[in-house]
Parts: sequence; structure tokens; C-alpha cells
Amino acid sequence: MSIGTRIRERRKARGLTLQQVAEAFSIHRASVSDWERDVSRPDVDRLVRLSGLLRTTTDYLLTGTAASAQGGAADWPFRRVSHEEWSALSEEQKARIEGFAEAVAQELPAPTHAARKASG
Repeated sequence: MSIGTRIRERRKARGLTLQQVAEAFSIHRASVSDWERDVSRPDVDRLVRLSGLLRTTTDYLLTGTAASAQGGAADWPFRRVSHEEWSALSEEQKARIEGFAEAVAQELPAPTHAARKASG
């Protein structure tokens, strides 16, 4: 899968139009279309901003791999919070979120052997 295909996939997964992405960068819709068709690529600054907008990592957009400095995207516990958004939080905010997640996880029933096997 190419960088353009990954951009299009993530844009559609977020429910964004070409126009909405273009407006976020103050560029023409055709420029975003060019990225998605691999006619051109976003520059480094736009790629970083694009990864935040699409709630993914620059590693994923560039290579298709889940790896990042903070662990693999497959291990990333959030579907709607990017690494960049998480990094912007204070340590107190992170601790509160982690505490909430731990409390919810403790309330969940333990997975059965069949469920663990299906997810692994």
C-alpha cells in the first residue's frame, strides 16, 4: 500500500472529505487528491500535521508500519487519540486518564480462552 493509499484510507476512516483536509492546510482540494493518488507528497511539516489530523503516526503514513517511538500502533490503546495529542497532555491529565482506564478494565470480566485465541 502506498503513502497516498494510506492517507486516503485514514481520511475516509475519520469521515473527512478532500475539501475538509484541504481547508485544514489552506491548500486546494486537488493538492490533497494528488497526495492520495501519489502524484505528489506532503512536505515534512504537513506530514506531521496530517498524521495528527488523521489520528495516526507519521511512521504509518510513510511506511505502513505500526512502529513508533512510543510502541507499536497495535499496542496503542486509543483509537481516537493520537500520540501527538497524548504527548500534549500534562502528567496529571495522563495519570487521571490511566486511572480511569484501569478502573474500567478491572470491572470487565476476564477474557475466556476462546476470546484470547481469537484476538491473538
